[in-house]
Amino acid sequence: MGRGAGGYVVVVVALALLGVHPSPILLAAGALAVAGLLAYLDATLATDDSPWPHGGDAPARGLGRGSDHRTSVLARRLRDAPEASAGSRQHLAEEVRADLVAAVVSRVGRSHGLDPTTDPRALPLLPPEVAAVVRGPADERLLDPDTLTRLLDRIEQL
Repeated sequence: MGRGAGGYVVVVVALALLGVHPSPILLAAGALAVAGLLAYLDATLATDDSPWPHGGDAPARGLGRGSDHRTSVLARRLRDAPEASAGSRQHLAEEVRADLVAAVVSRVGRSHGLDPTTDPRALPLLPPEVAAVVRGPADERLLDPDTLTRLLDRIEQL
């Protein structure tokens, strides 16, 4: 509030020095309107660029790799995968594969300056099972916590 009032006084004094004599009430109303519009735009245009879904917390074996809520959501979805429909399992496997490939691209790009999805020189740098994930289609075996743990361990070693 102090900054707003101080800013208002500075604007009124500056306008008076310039020879402009606006109505202080109209100036205050205009300032409030602009502040309200900016607050509205800030609230409505705020986005979450996270590609992962949001949700509750559910621990899963092999996924204790941080406190990121996305890990918890993924753990819950993996836990529920065996009871899900085949289409849902395939969709989840595609999402897990995309996340794994993104992690591999990040690691290999940072350490070797190569993108394993577009540069064949990067594939020999990968352990065979990680290279299979990068090259191949999504496989429901990615939903198995032990398989996922092995892959994550290999990716972390890159």
